[in-house]
Amino acid sequence: MIITLHEEGYSFNKIAKRTGIPKSTCFSIVKRDKQHREASAKTPYTKNAARSGRPLKLSSRERHFLIWTACRCRRTALNQLIKILPKSITINTARSYLSRAGIHRRRARRKSFLKKVHMDRRLSWCKERRHWSLED
Repeated sequence: MIITLHEEGYSFNKIAKRTGIPKSTCFSIVKRDKQHREASAKTPYTKNAARSGRPLKLSSRERHFLIWTACRCRRTALNQLIKILPKSITINTARSYLSRAGIHRRRARRKSFLKKVHMDRRLSWCKERRHWSLED
């Protein structure tokens, strides 16, 4: 819309008032369009600039492997998990990747096994009710 208004002859002040976008932003959008649009193109150049910032330490495949391993080996400590990875990362980095995936610092509960008494009681309970129908 900004580029269209500018092509129609509106000034940056009028474009800013009409759209509610700051004048400096309108100017930079038009400037970027003039720099990058090909001469034969009829549509404005609207691609966003690449964002700055530090690249991720692990690739998507390595992140997936870390998350998969953490879910599969629930009782393994985090310092053991990072030794399995092909790249060396710190514990905080691994914790950050896992927390982004929804895996937080939780201790896995131990599940007690059934004792002989419990097995016998379950079996007898099932045998008592084996002839039950849906109406019972």
